[in-house]
Amino acid sequence: MKFAIFPYAIHCTFDQGGVVPHYPASMLRGAFGYALKQVSCMLPKTACEACPLKQSCPYIQVFQPQILKSNIATPYLIQPVHLGKQVVEPHQSYVFHFTLLGEAANAQLPLLIYAWQKALKKGLGKQRMTAQLTSVQHLPAEQTIWQKGEEGCMTEVLWLNEEWGRLETKIAQQGLQLQIQTPLRLTHYGKRVGAKEFNFPLFLLALKRRLEALQTYVPNLPQLTDEQIRWAELAEVKSQVQWHDWSRYSNRQKQKMTLGGLLGKMQVQFDNKAHIEALLPALWLGQFVNLGKNTVFGMGHYQLLNQQDG
Repeated sequence: MKFAIFPYAIHCTFDQGGVVPHYPASMLRGAFGYALKQVSCMLPKTACEACPLKQSCPYIQVFQPQILKSNIATPYLIQPVHLGKQVVEPHQSYVFHFTLLGEAANAQLPLLIYAWQKALKKGLGKQRMTAQLTSVQHLPAEQTIWQKGEEGCMTEVLWLNEEWGRLETKIAQQGLQLQIQTPLRLTHYGKRVGAKEFNFPLFLLALKRRLEALQTYVPNLPQLTDEQIRWAELAEVKSQVQWHDWSRYSNRQKQKMTLGGLLGKMQVQFDNKAHIEALLPALWLGQFVNLGKNTVFGMGHYQLLNQQDG
């Protein structure tokens, strides 16, 4: 089975030195959104909400679909490869991940690559660190689809192929390990889920909601059932998860915002092998779409490993 999920790696080279913030996705998203609007907008003096062209505008379709329909997921996410403040030197290479969700968003890929070129050339963050886009790679296929100096990008659509069958054979003794790699922000009954409240059923519930929300873009996603989430209550779980804070500056709200989420590992052991086999499709796909709040910033990214890998 194939899924309309398209994970890319964006490769660039900085023109001068500077400091990449602890969590760069907010900086990258701001620059990308500004550039995408510039290259997409036909009526720059008209508010997006009142624009007669909004139904066909790539900026609205990709960056702000909530203008067309409230409570709809955003069809992309920006995924930092490394957390932590990073000092970069002139001509140093840098990479981050950019995932498109759904065929409609991926159809805009040439324009989106052009927007990234413009965004990097204009500069990132308060320092306005300029950079050159050097290549774009489709991650699962490990195939370069665009390269600096070449006209256009590869038009062949590279779908995400299922791989949980292969992963299933690697799971050791019906156990698996989840590595939460970017802050996972969850709420339950309106309250923030901290390290003490966090558990595997809440993780699966968040994954269930995320997959349901993405049905608009990827209609054949596997869905979790309430019964499967109840199975998680019977699993033996060892959690090594802690709360991690980070800050970002919101240009829209003109203020610094402190966000936080859960990071760490969770080992899960099932007595019933059939239970873990039934969960694998959703767990595998969740690695590419993230879960919880602020997924557009790459929050809530995890990697699924077997216990021998951990």
